[in-house]
Amino acid sequence: MLEEDNTIKSVVKSIFEHRKKSLNCLFLFSAFEILTIGLSSRELNFALKMHLIPLVFLRATFIYGGEEELGWRGVMQPLLERQLSFPISAIITGTVWGIWHIPLWLINGSSQQNMSLILFLVLAIILSFWLATIYKKTQCIFACSVFHGLTNTLLSVFIIKLNIVLIIGVIAMLVYSIYIWYYGETTS
Repeated sequence: MLEEDNTIKSVVKSIFEHRKKSLNCLFLFSAFEILTIGLSSRELNFALKMHLIPLVFLRATFIYGGEEELGWRGVMQPLLERQLSFPISAIITGTVWGIWHIPLWLINGSSQQNMSLILFLVLAIILSFWLATIYKKTQCIFACSVFHGLTNTLLSVFIIKLNIVLIIGVIAMLVYSIYIWYYGETTS
């Protein structure tokens, strides 16, 4: 029984523990993502009642989306990084993660049906890089779950529009994540 308790404590610790002062990375990425999606869209999805946003966020973090992070950033990314570089590992993880979502295109009413599969895969790879950077910086799977939940929530709150503001914001976040990765690598 003691061994089982230690295993549970170890899993909980690996999900929630984080480096001191590292959550600034999560907050910065979150603010940047909210601004990028909000400014590029400038149109709320009124099919979603605004008072339900906190509930949507909690569900997105704990039930649909965020819980995936234990496998993607908690297991797959670190295992790949044992053999491959950080960027290659993030690209592979993002590609597998994007392919993992293909069945959603077969579900009537799924939001993915309104999006090109190729565009979704590209965004999955970019988002994978952001999430891998957050994990690398924080060493906290839960931080990745929160960011994943935020992303899914923003995709429900706003009418997403592919425009120059969105493209510039996404690219700027990607460049910033590359900077964080590279800067972290050269200073360690």
